[in-house]
Amino acid sequence: MKKLLYVLAICSLIIGCSKEDTPEYTPENCLDEICIDGEWEWVASNGSIAGVTITPESENETRKLIISGTSYKEFVNDELILEVGYEFVKSNELSTFTNDSLVLKLANDNWFAVLERDGNLVLRQPCFDCWDHTYQPR
Repeated sequence: MKKLLYVLAICSLIIGCSKEDTPEYTPENCLDEICIDGEWEWVASNGSIAGVTITPESENETRKLIISGTSYKEFVNDELILEVGYEFVKSNELSTFTNDSLVLKLANDNWFAVLERDGNLVLRQPCFDCWDHTYQPR
């Protein structure tokens, strides 16, 4: 009888200590296999007529985006500077500036063409001498 109780106690410990299944995160905002939702950390920006590149080191600042199903949040040095709604759509509205057809339309009237490079999110401003902002997943 003691052996049976001992086996039952061990079984209940094993079952009670089993790892809980964590649901896998599934991105919601995807078009053409590019998903924009999540946390993104700024890597670099390049652009302007002079072909300038700036980085967190050169600017002595950090930038971060948090894009969820309903909001676009932008942080500089961990301070929230912008929180707006957005649309992520496939459109040729920016074809004058880029061949890319994925567009992030912010509720404050800012627009970006959306690209993916090496797993990074690139937001391209819609003008000929503007900037590409590159973010890596956090």
